[in-house]
Amino acid sequence: MDPTISAGLGYLIPLVGLIFFFIEKQNRFVRFHTLQSVLLAVSGFVLFFVLLFVGIALAFVSSNLGGLILGLGYILIPIGLFIGWLIAIINAFQGKIFKLPLIGDLAERWSSSGITTM
Repeated sequence: MDPTISAGLGYLIPLVGLIFFFIEKQNRFVRFHTLQSVLLAVSGFVLFFVLLFVGIALAFVSSNLGGLILGLGYILIPIGLFIGWLIAIINAFQGKIFKLPLIGDLAERWSSSGITTM
């Protein structure tokens, strides 16, 4: 399969990205993008739970503050995740490397051991 298609599909369905990451042993481009897609999905999942627990804790202190934090978080986090996902998927289909903040360096480090580039 074409590496750009494999990398792009990894963003569309993170489970497919995880499968491609373990199947593809040589192509650093595919490994990087598929791992970054999985890390993006996992970080989004974790962020939602952290926000939920922080919001619940703040609701005990002040219901207005808890509601405000939850409301803003549940608006801003999905927008940020979507923008990062969209930029990354476009770059993957174009054959470019785009590192998302924080998780991009981690994906690069974890995907680059002993493999070649595109």
